[in-house]
Amino acid sequence: FFFEFGATPLGLFLNEFFLELFCFEPFKECMNRSKLPGQTKRADMVVSVHPLCQDVPLKILNDLDTNGASRLQGRTTPFVTVVTDLGGAHPTWFNQG
Repeated sequence: FFFEFGATPLGLFLNEFFLELFCFEPFKECMNRSKLPGQTKRADMVVSVHPLCQDVPLKILNDLDTNGASRLQGRTTPFVTVVTDLGGAHPTWFNQG
């Protein structure tokens, strides 16, 4: 049920809304490793291996790479997706941009 619902327009909207609401800041803190003790820079590249980890990390990278100016554009950090479901990928795997 959840797989099919997640592929509907409402399911995709709710997925994006709740991930943005609850995950953006914690993920951003994790991805902005330059603020952690002993770290001097962020990662050279981000690799995604899960379908729910597409939209939020891309927005965070845009935010970090533009010093908070945009969540929609300006990303310079490479972002790579490893697709493992070659026969039936869920719509959350794909970013329309």
